[in-house]
Amino acid sequence: MQAVKYQSIIVGLFLLTLSQLSAQSIYISPNGNDLNPGTMDKPYATLSAAKQAVKKINNGNNPITVYLRKGVYYLSEPFILGKEDGGTQASPVTYTAYANEEVSLRGSRVIDLKDIKPITDKTTLNRIPVKLRDSIIMIDLGP
Repeated sequence: MQAVKYQSIIVGLFLLTLSQLSAQSIYISPNGNDLNPGTMDKPYATLSAAKQAVKKINNGNNPITVYLRKGVYYLSEPFILGKEDGGTQASPVTYTAYANEEVSLRGSRVIDLKDIKPITDKTTLNRIPVKLRDSIIMIDLGP
């Protein structure tokens, strides 16, 4: 009876190890590059690149984990995950921070102070009261 118990434990550990070996990992970092292979040493830079990589390797047979390394990720467009991006119950696709690192996703962008300028357009200036013209600035948020 004792031998059967140990055999069950050994088989369970073997299966757990086997499932971990077949699991796939993708890494992204704010300092990465989307031309990288998405490894720990050469991570992608964006969630979009990781999502595309998941689509290429996701066969529904192995769990996939996308690890976000520490930092701030600025999203220039919505990041949408559909049902097809989630894997299966047996082999899920998971997006998570790496080893409890602090990750922040932001739908905004940093504005460089050099982009803040006085208004020079005459038509626009004519709509602003004279006493306020020197106190109003503009920022072009276009691409």
